[in-house]
Amino acid sequence: MDKKGLQRLCRGLVATWLLAPVGVGLRAEESPLGTWQPAPGTQVRLQVFDRLRGAGMSLFGNAIVLGREIPRTYNYGVLTNRFQLGLLLEQDDWLESQVQFQTVTVVGDPDRYYNPGQQSVQNGAYLREGWMKLKQAGFFLAGGRQPYADGAESPAQEKHLQYLQNYQLSQRLIGTLEFSPSGRSFDGARLGYGNVDYEVSGFYFVPTCGGLNVQGMCSIDGIRLAGASLNLKETAGWGHTLGRLGFYHYQDTRPNVWVAQNRPDGLPGADISLQSLGGYLTHVAAVGSDHLDLSGFAFGQFGRWQNQTQQAWAYGLEMGYQWEEAWSEPWLRVGVNSGSGDANPWDGQHGTFFQMIPSTPIQAPFPFYTLMNTQDVFLQLLARPLPIFGLRLDLHAVTLNSGQDLWYTGSGAGSPRDFGFFGQPALGATDLAYVTNIGASLFLSRELRLNLLYGHAFGQDVIELNHSGTAGDFGLGELVIAY
Repeated sequence: MDKKGLQRLCRGLVATWLLAPVGVGLRAEESPLGTWQPAPGTQVRLQVFDRLRGAGMSLFGNAIVLGREIPRTYNYGVLTNRFQLGLLLEQDDWLESQVQFQTVTVVGDPDRYYNPGQQSVQNGAYLREGWMKLKQAGFFLAGGRQPYADGAESPAQEKHLQYLQNYQLSQRLIGTLEFSPSGRSFDGARLGYGNVDYEVSGFYFVPTCGGLNVQGMCSIDGIRLAGASLNLKETAGWGHTLGRLGFYHYQDTRPNVWVAQNRPDGLPGADISLQSLGGYLTHVAAVGSDHLDLSGFAFGQFGRWQNQTQQAWAYGLEMGYQWEEAWSEPWLRVGVNSGSGDANPWDGQHGTFFQMIPSTPIQAPFPFYTLMNTQDVFLQLLARPLPIFGLRLDLHAVTLNSGQDLWYTGSGAGSPRDFGFFGQPALGATDLAYVTNIGASLFLSRELRLNLLYGHAFGQDVIELNHSGTAGDFGLGELVIAY
């Protein structure tokens, strides 16, 4: 395509956005623009999605390195837009296929936060999805460029289970990172078998570029992901219960990346080969007209981290109670999520739990920390004061499990030279921050939603040792269309 052709394409996409109603939050496949049935048993659905977002962050002042304050800003403000146009084809009950085009624009990034050294107005256009799924007698085979979220293969039906699966349990190790401007996809295949009670499946993937990188067409060839899982579905026999047991293999052989770790003499390049084994179990029970939920997850991790042996763990326990007949249907939840850290950089054993390639902001809406070397004790309140208006309030106390390790941020690799996680030394301290998040959603129509989020961090000892300030703020507002 020549330059003029590309310009015409961009003008057409902008016109499409301007002529469409503005909206947010629904997945494109939940609200098709139209359904066309050209032949018996065949359906073709056109899907349109757009998310316009303004976001800003201010983090903790200048950096302090070896006792000296280094002028460095961690502030940014950006306007981003993601537009998706897709076609989903379904043929009886044996074939599904989807093609989805995505364009991403980032405007007003004076610090080059998304792509250092690049222009302050950036745009990327590429194939986000292109896959085919064959189904026969419970077996399935899906190949191509596709989304994958660990823990979400068997979608829940009950509303409480849906929330727990989508926002508390899934995508801790592998996720599509939809929170970011670009998201990510996976090139590869899934094979499995499922019935009304369970699903067993395996996968082999290479992640695509994405995340904060607006150029998402490329694959990150040095990373390989493989795994298998057994998923217990929500059935009449088990009640409102979901369960999962999964095995994951992560390999990173890229020679030109800097690995975030607490050992300063680490080898150049990645050279990581890890296995993770674990899963989750969640149950929702009726208590009169109210509902009680209990959830837990656990992972053990082993393998090789450069020239060290990997031995790490992570777990989480959560409980909630919703008063269904009270005003605003308040749902109060409490829990703890914890991932191990490395207590000794020099013993030949790497003890930091590695999240691989997750969607960190799902569990940490103000995403300046991860599950790696942290313990996050939280209290959460969800409420619906009006049928079209929802509120969420989170309170978090975040500490590090090892003061000899790092404070980690990130959500996994987004480009061939990007390790995807960054670290700052704990310097013997373990208190990281107290965090408050408040979010609101306004459901303007079936296709339209307005989302608002504000987070504030009260930095503690670890942040005070690394920065000139201790206060952090993050906010966003977004409108999304989904047809």
